[in-house]
Amino acid sequence: YASAQVKLALLYSSGVGEPRHRDEHPQALFLKAAAKGNDDAMEHLSRRYLLGHGVAPDRLEAARWFYHAFKLNAHVTPAMIDESGNPLAQDSALAAECAATVSLFAKADRGDGAAGPSLAGLYEEAGRRAEAAGLYKLAAGRGQRGAAEKLRELKDALESEEQRPTEPARSYFFGEKQ
Repeated sequence: YASAQVKLALLYSSGVGEPRHRDEHPQALFLKAAAKGNDDAMEHLSRRYLLGHGVAPDRLEAARWFYHAFKLNAHVTPAMIDESGNPLAQDSALAAECAATVSLFAKADRGDGAAGPSLAGLYEEAGRRAEAAGLYKLAAGRGQRGAAEKLRELKDALESEEQRPTEPARSYFFGEKQ
C-alpha cells in the first residue's frame, strides 16, 4: 500500500491526474508512505525539501528524511554519507550542505562527540527552538558537554513563549522508538 501511495504521489507531482482530496496531495501521500517505513517515500521527501518542490525549501528536513532513508536502506539512498557517517563529495553547494547535515544526523544518532549539540545548533539558528531543545535534551542525557546548559537556556526561552521541546526527540530525529 505504501508503494502505491508513492507511485500516486509521483504521478500527481508530474502533472498526471489531480488529487480529489487534500489528503491525496503528493506531500501528504509521501508522508503517509514514509510513516509506514517506505524508503522511496523518504527519499522523495528529502528531495522535495532540498529543492523546494511543492514545499518550502528546508535543508534540515531534507537531511532528516535522507537519514531516515539511509538507515532503512543505505544502498538505495543517493550517496550523501559513507558508512562511518562522513559526508561525501557532492555536485552542488546545496547538496554538499545537505550531506554535511546528514552526517551530523548519523553522528548524533551514534552519540559521537559534539554532533548532537551541533545539530541542535542548526535547528536553533533556523528558529526551530523546540526541536533544538529536544536534541539538546538527548545530548545532555548522553553527557555531552555544554548540552545541559544550552537546554536550560532554551527551556527558559520556550517557557516564556509557551512552547514545549519536541518529544520524543529520539523518534522524531532518528526514526526509532525510545
